[in-house]
Amino acid sequence: MFDRKAAKASAKKIMKRNYWIFLISCLVASFLGIEYVFSLGPINTVVIEETPSIVNDIKDGRIPFDSVQFSRYRAFTVFKEVLLGNTDKGKILSDRIRNDMQNGDDIYLRSIEIGHRDGVFAEIANSISSGSPFITVYEAICSIVGNKNAASVIFIIISLLVILLIWALFVNTYRAIYRRIFLEGYIYDKVPLKTFMHFIRVKRFSKVVLSMLYITCLKLLWALTIIGGVIKYFSYFLVPYIVAENPDISPVKAKNLSRRMMHGHKFECLKIKLSFIGWYLLEFITLGVTGIFFSNPYQETVILEFYVHLRQLAKENNIEDSELLNDEYLYKKMEKEELCKLYANKTELEDTPRPNKAPGNALWRFLTNTFGVVPYYNQAEQEYFDSQLKRSKAMSIRKIIDGKIYPDRANPVPEKQKEHRVEYISFMRHYSITSLIILFLIFSFAGWFWEVLFHLVSEGRFVNRGVLHGPWIPIYGAGGIIMLLLLYKIRSRPVIHFLVSVVICGIMEYFIGRVLECIHGERWWDYSGYFLNINGLVCAEGLLMFGILGIAVVYFAAPFIDNVLRKIDKRIVVPICVIFTLVFTADAIFSISNPNKGAGINDFPAREYENDIQHKDNNEAPIPYPIVSETHQKTTSK
Repeated sequence: MFDRKAAKASAKKIMKRNYWIFLISCLVASFLGIEYVFSLGPINTVVIEETPSIVNDIKDGRIPFDSVQFSRYRAFTVFKEVLLGNTDKGKILSDRIRNDMQNGDDIYLRSIEIGHRDGVFAEIANSISSGSPFITVYEAICSIVGNKNAASVIFIIISLLVILLIWALFVNTYRAIYRRIFLEGYIYDKVPLKTFMHFIRVKRFSKVVLSMLYITCLKLLWALTIIGGVIKYFSYFLVPYIVAENPDISPVKAKNLSRRMMHGHKFECLKIKLSFIGWYLLEFITLGVTGIFFSNPYQETVILEFYVHLRQLAKENNIEDSELLNDEYLYKKMEKEELCKLYANKTELEDTPRPNKAPGNALWRFLTNTFGVVPYYNQAEQEYFDSQLKRSKAMSIRKIIDGKIYPDRANPVPEKQKEHRVEYISFMRHYSITSLIILFLIFSFAGWFWEVLFHLVSEGRFVNRGVLHGPWIPIYGAGGIIMLLLLYKIRSRPVIHFLVSVVICGIMEYFIGRVLECIHGERWWDYSGYFLNINGLVCAEGLLMFGILGIAVVYFAAPFIDNVLRKIDKRIVVPICVIFTLVFTADAIFSISNPNKGAGINDFPAREYENDIQHKDNNEAPIPYPIVSETHQKTTSK
């Protein structure tokens, strides 16, 4: 008999060890709508009245709808109209919704006080929320086939296939993915984030997708019989756990094994579910907060205890196919001697001799130890660097040998081991002067390219962005180098690195913006319409992007580029570095007195929001404005 009281006490201890990754796992499941849906229910059920501008358009006959049910599901409304063949109606509604969001007339966005008018995120969010991608896809299909009816049929088929594919690959399969997280946390102190990619790493992702798709289809078919749906829900209840333990199992065997294990235990499972009624009520009272932060991972951990109990019974009773539950080291720890043998080639790294100090004189040792910079790459520096990397890798393996992390090499379906050069897997590296200069130029060019591309897409014109005349914006390069050097000491702590990157880059952007404004009396960027901006010089969106880019630069881009540079002969790298440095310096000196100006660069007009604010304060509808061209109006009127 399953002891619920003991299981719940044990579940609390397990959850305490792995609280944050358990919480994140359940939160994603709730967001995807596969488990614990009520936790995000209060957020997802907000329904807002129609926007005043759309109401005015309906009354004036500009939008030929009898009524428009407008809520946070506005994009689905457009999608529905396209599916029904009402593409003209869908296009007009999509344009109307998009303009409402961009001009601040969207009541839903106003109600939660996050409405954006400008920015990359706003552009993407407004496009998706308005349903315009559906219109674009339909029109592309229509232009190819040349027939609206055929285009509608093709659009419906493609839409259903895409939706089914996304659901099968990501949503439905996640039922097994996050169960793997809980299984590895059953006896181990830490579950690494790479566990989310476990099925991909062991090259069994497609099998898991098929297994979960198969069992979901069976449940749907049984649900048509009502009573059968309830019974089979409990019969197939353990399939995600079985697949998570052994992703190599066939869908049919996973289903049959779950059915045999649950035989005689269905009512017991129901009683476990009912024992959480108090938590369900508390979650309802707290609008899902207690569910997100405690009861959801707690319930899942109790269910994990139930699965472990039934697994043990299946082994003891030797039920058919119980031998397929073969990942023993999810439930007991391997002996240390066996682990040492299993990771013998890794533990040898601990014997790597470690130099007493970094190469070079006292000044360069200080620069190396403080900022991670060396004058140039030589044999001594490379040996020192390699020895540190090997010892660092040995320390990570030591955690496995000490029994704190699940030994992935003990998995019955082990991932394919790939031998990489150590330098390719480490971000705790030193950068030479030439590497830093080239990285600065590359990041400056990448920033320029990004801004030019954004203006080309959003405004349909090429704009040579930046103060300088060449293809580079030095604030991006400076930000990247600052994060590589000043944050060298905290590079091994990504979360803190992200937060500090946000602060440092925000201060730098604000200071440079002020200096340019004081010297030239003009602005080269203006975030006045952005969410949470400070004097139009920095904004929340930009700061977030700085943090994300900081992570990408320090942990991925810079090490990759540095690997390439290390392979190139310095007789080639140094001259290239010198030439581009001279060109950049000449451009910078010339731009001090002759900065790059013109349309799209520093022509930021004063933004007039008084009329909009006045209408908001008086709870009045904004003044209607046209959304479709005269030609389009004539076309639709016909």
